[in-house]
Amino acid sequence: MSTQPATGGTLRRVTISFAWLLADRGMRLVGGFAVGLWLARYLGPADFGLLSAATAATWIGVVATQMGLDGLVQREFVLHPGNTGRILGTVTILGSATALVVWSSLAVLAFFTADDPVLRTLLLRLGLLAVPQALSAWEYLFQARSDLRPVVIGQNICFVLCLAARAGAIKLEAPVTAFAIIAVAERLLGALVVIIWAHRRHDCDRLTFDPALARAMVRESWPVWISALLVTLYQKIDLILIARWKSEADAGIYAAAMRIVDLWWSISTIAATAILPDLMRSSRESTNYTAVLQRYLDLSAVLAMSAALAMTVVASLLVRLLFGEAYAGASGILIIQFWAGVFVFLSVARARHLIAIKRRGVELWFSVLGVALNLGLNAFLIPRYGAWGAAWAGFTTQGTVALIYPWFFADTRDIAAREWLALAAPLRHAGTASRWCSTRLRGKSG
Repeated sequence: MSTQPATGGTLRRVTISFAWLLADRGMRLVGGFAVGLWLARYLGPADFGLLSAATAATWIGVVATQMGLDGLVQREFVLHPGNTGRILGTVTILGSATALVVWSSLAVLAFFTADDPVLRTLLLRLGLLAVPQALSAWEYLFQARSDLRPVVIGQNICFVLCLAARAGAIKLEAPVTAFAIIAVAERLLGALVVIIWAHRRHDCDRLTFDPALARAMVRESWPVWISALLVTLYQKIDLILIARWKSEADAGIYAAAMRIVDLWWSISTIAATAILPDLMRSSRESTNYTAVLQRYLDLSAVLAMSAALAMTVVASLLVRLLFGEAYAGASGILIIQFWAGVFVFLSVARARHLIAIKRRGVELWFSVLGVALNLGLNAFLIPRYGAWGAAWAGFTTQGTVALIYPWFFADTRDIAAREWLALAAPLRHAGTASRWCSTRLRGKSG
């Protein structure tokens, strides 16, 4: 009798927390995208490219500071609620030490490789984003307790204030380096809000560092850490190389296109999150599972192809409407990357399949091989073709990772065949629809 209310209360708490998290992500996505458009128009391709390249470089450091510990720390909070102070203290010190290494590395990079003093200043300032990331264990505590409401409200107040600060800086015609300060301030204020709320709502006053716990966490998290770093490098390196090997203006045009592309590609992750429970349930029944998996792959391919076709038609108009005439060159890049999105959607679907069958380790090899291919193609294409070269390098890499590399591993050969089958989904389902229409028409005539 006592189990049911507890279960109902837990479900309600998780549902409410998920709703708050969804509202938080939605607000940040929409607000950040809108102000990002305004910022791109204000700065122009050269300064926007400079800011985007510096942000890409520092974001690799931010991911390094995370150390792949997010899910692991949440698990520790759930399994050992009495050790909150020990977990918080250990993870915070680990993150702080990593943040110091990250910032020092960026400082060396800034002074020895950045010829532009503005780029050097941006790297030094944006490198401080590693500091709030080092404090992320406090946010994981709220996630583990399904108590996200105060965090979301506090952080979104900081987000809105900093959006207003960006708008004010644009109105005052502030230099590009001012926006780096605002970005760091937003993350720092958000981290401080979380810490203040944690002290008020949870027992975390006595923090201690446990070397044994630190070693155990790093030992368990390092594969996820390396994989996350490789994926981030894979996603960000092209922007850095364009700014380095061609020009900041080319980087700005490429960054403008990727603003829209990233927004679209995030849909694949949302769809994957929704379908994963069905995959997990169906994985126990092999016949039903293969049908669910193929439908998921077909839907991913059809959705991505439809969007790519639409973008092929409207890209030029959309870029001019959103970013202005100065970014007109981004339309071709946008079209290429939307077609690459077909491979991205299939890769995300494959990743969820590997989670369902507990074969996730092979994804690390896809990341390693993808980074190697992407770096090689970028090194050849960017010096010759600039941002267009980076777009084609990304397209080729995504296609190879989605459709070619899976044939090299026993765990992914079956889904490799299914991914190729999904590419023919429009033709397959068009035939089905045609037969259905013919049957209906014959029925009516009869």
